[in-house]
Amino acid sequence: MNIAFKRKNDMVTVRFAGELDHHWAGSARRRMDAYLAGRKINKLVLDFGGLKFMDSAGIGMILSRYKQTKRDGTRMYVKNVNAQIDKILKISGIYRIVIRLD
Repeated sequence: MNIAFKRKNDMVTVRFAGELDHHWAGSARRRMDAYLAGRKINKLVLDFGGLKFMDSAGIGMILSRYKQTKRDGTRMYVKNVNAQIDKILKISGIYRIVIRLD
């Protein structure tokens, strides 16, 4: 699992590559928390362009980050979602709370 951060004005994009599963979700959450700590942003974009696989632990990571960003007044988005990840996000109801950009 690789995670890269990019900040532009009031937006942070987090690009994921590899697998977001029970082995990596905790690490991804901690890395995101560390990067976002103390930063005021209005938009958090999760870029799944390099993501090959995600399981329920990935959904849990998205939900926990959503709860945090909502408390902070930040909007959350996803982009570059492949067909498999899209199906998981639809079934889990993530699209009811997170906006898809593409």
